[in-house]
Amino acid sequence: MSDRAAVVAALLVAAAAALAPPVPWPAALLLVVVAAVLRRPPLLALALALLVGARANQQLVALAAPLPERIEGAAELADDPRSQQFGVQVVLRFQGRRYLAQVPNEMAAPLRDAGTGDHVVVSGRPSALERAPTGWVRSRHLAGRLSVASLERGPPPAPWFAAANSLRRTLAAGAASFDQDRRPLYLGMVTGDDRELSELRQFRFRAAGLSHLTAVSGQNVAFVIAVATPGLARLGRRSRALATLGLLVAVVLVTRADPSVLRACVMAALAVVAVSAGRVAPAVRVLAVTVTVLLLADPMLVHALGFRLSVAATAGLVLLTGPIEARLPGPRWLRLPLAVTVAAQLATAPLLVGLNGGLSPTAVPANLLAVPAAGAVMVLGVTVGPVAGLLAEPIAVVVQTPSRTLVGWIDLVARVASEVPCATLGPVRLALLVVVVAAWAAARSRLDRRRGRLASAAASLAVLALCWPSPLPAGAIDPAEGVSLVVGACRGVVVHLSGGADEADTLAALHRVGVRRIDVLVVDAGRGGRRTAATVGEQWPVRRRIEAGADASASVMVGGVDASVQGERVTIELSRAACRLTP
Repeated sequence: MSDRAAVVAALLVAAAAALAPPVPWPAALLLVVVAAVLRRPPLLALALALLVGARANQQLVALAAPLPERIEGAAELADDPRSQQFGVQVVLRFQGRRYLAQVPNEMAAPLRDAGTGDHVVVSGRPSALERAPTGWVRSRHLAGRLSVASLERGPPPAPWFAAANSLRRTLAAGAASFDQDRRPLYLGMVTGDDRELSELRQFRFRAAGLSHLTAVSGQNVAFVIAVATPGLARLGRRSRALATLGLLVAVVLVTRADPSVLRACVMAALAVVAVSAGRVAPAVRVLAVTVTVLLLADPMLVHALGFRLSVAATAGLVLLTGPIEARLPGPRWLRLPLAVTVAAQLATAPLLVGLNGGLSPTAVPANLLAVPAAGAVMVLGVTVGPVAGLLAEPIAVVVQTPSRTLVGWIDLVARVASEVPCATLGPVRLALLVVVVAAWAAARSRLDRRRGRLASAAASLAVLALCWPSPLPAGAIDPAEGVSLVVGACRGVVVHLSGGADEADTLAALHRVGVRRIDVLVVDAGRGGRRTAATVGEQWPVRRRIEAGADASASVMVGGVDASVQGERVTIELSRAACRLTP
């Protein structure tokens, strides 16, 4: 099959997985066999798409099947338990179906040190999943929600899950010397375990365009293979291929079959098989065949955002890196990483703009500064990390010093990049930015030195203008549930947080509307409001904070806004107040 035929087949398969047409799977399978025997690539592409569509329809029908009245028996953990404020959330696999279970803290003891593949004996009542994102539900194969009545530890896991869980626990033990905020960053980069990552850190990495570093990806797979290469090189060709495939399976188990890791491991496996057969497989064809194989195995992967981003980023790296590098000035050591970063950003831009409303201009410089350090952390994680987990604490602290330093640098880059005042690049600004840079790159080689400098200066000014933040418009809006933002005529900024304000939603909403400072932060009584206010105060400078409560009494005029608190009553109004903070 040619590169073009492989790409067409992958696109058809992806479309069929998303649409899930009601095709009889025996007929689709028969058509696949006929097309393979006749060696007709167009017919084979159509047949594979029909087969994937039939399987996708089957899985959707299974997810929508009536739920049992009660569940009781042994269940397998389909994911690692995730601690939350009032309990532990876990996905349980019971009789071939998956349920999202919320286990209260008083019953969650059996889950404290459990991992994927462990078993529990559970009883509870399932119900439909309401108000959950459709793509998230489908990609995780969730049939419903489970209200747990009782839970206790079950039989031991399969040996492969036990080995993977043991390695993850060893790596976690080796990270004991990291502080509480940066330990999840390290574990996220090495194993994808970002369960304990704070909402503030998640926001900063997302706002800086570095969220891919807090989850495992194809880069992790590449570094694992690179570390193992000296040992693999001692084996014969077939033995080396088998050992590499076994290593890839181990990576999938340890990283919990993250979609981006699945994509990378299947691509690596296809490349290994091709090399062992004495062939060279083009990267475009390998990526297309990988998409087809993964969607044949699990059509619901098409709904996973991580899978879409991974495929898009890889396609960008394969197709755009070379042309971009050829048009960039400067030495190759700078052009190549810059081209890689820009290619990945451009390829994933349509998905990220739809998800976040736009891209951050700081993403490119932040990636240039953080990605090399993240690569070093990954290499140290798979080499020094397990050793540190087996050593006594004083020695482990010394051994992990380089990793702690690098993680601290990456954390600093994310914090600074998320705080830089700049406009979010929505569809219009992003399109104009691409046009400006492309026009500059096309004209640079045709102009003499003087005109080239003028063109570069003009392009720089245009880029700066597109990235320059717009001032907040005067008025009052509610950017998120429990969050009110009032901007005065004299640019005073007052934010009111109620007890129901969610940390993640509040951070994302204030960043999206362009908040860069807060003159007055008004907080309702309650733990939820106080916790969110503390997080907001860590991200943006707050000049004054007022907390409502039974005995509270305060009034502030700032930049055209009058904010007052009397007991639990909060009043925020636009006014003609002076443009400075007064008590």
